[in-house]
Amino acid sequence: MNSSPTHAGREPISSPPRGPVPTRISQRFARAVQEAVGLDQEAAWTRALALFSQMAGALLLSRAVVSTDPSLADEILAAAREDLHTRAHQK
Repeated sequence: MNSSPTHAGREPISSPPRGPVPTRISQRFARAVQEAVGLDQEAAWTRALALFSQMAGALLLSRAVVSTDPSLADEILAAAREDLHTRAHQK
């Protein structure tokens, strides 16, 4: 049995991603955040969830308005990209 700590009952970030694609993506994203910023596993997982959710939300909102207001769609993505970049690199 693996003695690595887990986050919220999930596989340890250091283990190879397994399971459904969304789970594997979020695990890889959490590992990348942990390595880039130097957070502990729990903090990296929490940060990854928040960033991943923000990316998905920005994409969803952008697609919802693109047919009626393409410039707003671009603005949503640009604002999210700038904020995500800043927050992803904060300790």
